[in-house]
Amino acid sequence: MSESSKDVDPQSIENSIQMLKRHLGEEQIKPLLAVLEALAKDPDNETLFQQLSDVFGGLGILQGAVLTYAPCLAILLSENPFNDAE
Repeated sequence: MSESSKDVDPQSIENSIQMLKRHLGEEQIKPLLAVLEALAKDPDNETLFQQLSDVFGGLGILQGAVLTYAPCLAILLSENPFNDAE
């Protein structure tokens, strides 16, 4: 995935972080929140995009809830949001 093809809006990420904390709690999604906070500060970091993809892929059943409260993730991960094999 190329970050140049993504329009990363740090404010949208910050809003998503707040929604996730409010509705899902921090304990279940702590690794995801850490990556999102880092991405909001450094939206051009390709390594963070890969970390985001990896962490999101590990959420299992929580993926749906996360996308409900953080729809910007669908855009950030749009090339392969569920890490399906190609």
